[in-house]
Amino acid sequence: MTAPSKVVLKHYARVTVFGLLACSKLLFWIYFYQGGFAWNSNLALKANWHPFLMTFGMVFLYSQAMVVFRTAHGVLDRKVLIAIHVGIHLVAFIISVIGLSVIIDVFRQYGTSQFKSVHSILGLFAIFLTGFLVVIQHQPILSKYFHMVMASLTLLAASIAVTSGLAVAGNYSLYVYIASRSASISSSSEWRNDRAHRESIQSGEKEPAHFHSSFPDIDC
Repeated sequence: MTAPSKVVLKHYARVTVFGLLACSKLLFWIYFYQGGFAWNSNLALKANWHPFLMTFGMVFLYSQAMVVFRTAHGVLDRKVLIAIHVGIHLVAFIISVIGLSVIIDVFRQYGTSQFKSVHSILGLFAIFLTGFLVVIQHQPILSKYFHMVMASLTLLAASIAVTSGLAVAGNYSLYVYIASRSASISSSSEWRNDRAHRESIQSGEKEPAHFHSSFPDIDC
């Protein structure tokens, strides 16, 4: 076994530091400009988990699995290296599935359409390929080039999906806030109309029209 050259280690350090800085900046933006995180108490803050988990899982951890395998090649035993490679892939896949389930649950509660945008389709495609690569790790690979092409395609799809998603990430919180306000306004207005309806019946006046609000519909 031979140790990796200083150039290889230098490149690995740059990639890792750059990835950690990107994730840190995303955390800073979400915490200070999007209100932070929550799980069940606030849907707008729950939606904030989606961009962070998808970025951390599908881009940072996935790229780490690839870079670690190449950097530590010839240093660690091949079985140990493969176990680390698969393990990081598996963690990235689990985190990505959690991130996907979060935004699905948020939009499901408001009955909005899903999986109609390029962002969502690419994201699903990347998650599917990640799971596929985790499964075939334990199977004989016909060609290492096939594995490399699939891995590169997955990272490319994930990067495009994350980039396009972050371009509208603020709309997740804005959308849920508007939907929450719509629900509050609807409930308050219907209560007032019910009261007016009862009073109109008692006074013999014509029944007033009821107010009905609808939630905004955006693609995710």
